[in-house]
Amino acid sequence: MGIAGLSDRSKRPPVSPRATRSEVVGKIVYLRQSYHFGARNPSHRPSS
Repeated sequence: MGIAGLSDRSKRPPVSPRATRSEVVGKIVYLRQSYHFGARNPSHRPSS
């Protein structure tokens, strides 16, 4: 290995068989950017 064996390497596994497919990730990103799902911000409520 020599000097190259002393360098830092990623701890990420080379293969993730249970990872979400890239097509699904792209659709999720699109939906999150296009629609505002989730809790409403209380500061945006009309005052009564």
